Amino acid sequence: MAQRIEQLLNGQQELFPPDLDTESESTAQRYAAQVVRTKARVSEADGSEPDYQNVDIESLDVLRPRSVGIEHAALSVLRQVGLDQKLEALGFTSPQLNAAIGTIVARMAAPGSELATHAWLQEHSGLGELIGHDFGTTSRRWAITDSVAKLRQC
Repeated sequence: MAQRIEQLLNGQQELFPPDLDTESESTAQRYAAQVVRTKARVSEADGSEPDYQNVDIESLDVLRPRSVGIEHAALSVLRQVGLDQKLEALGFTSPQLNAAIGTIVARMAAPGSELATHAWLQEHSGLGELIGHDFGTTSRRWAITDSVAKLRQC
């Protein structure tokens, strides 16, 4: 797993395909993305000058591509009408609030079952990056079922 994460971080081409199952590969990609995000935050926080480099676009590999258009639009409207503040006022904890926002936006963008909603949030959506929550670490039962139940109570 550590070698695969290092390969992803360094952009190494694989001589032999990784011996990981799809769940482990997904986990390795998620951790590599977290390391990249952390490095970006640290460089922003220390106030250092950006180090711009020329990059050959043809040599880039995309890690975990995500959509953000519909998510950004839905999140903006959700915040504009104050739904996030209303949910906080109703006693939603931070994880519950993130799961509820995820459920609402996912149902707007890709209507489906609770299982499909959770899969869409983990595999296709960039909403987690927009709200600062990793849906990859949110358990399916807790995230969707709990937030839907709490939303129905409201």
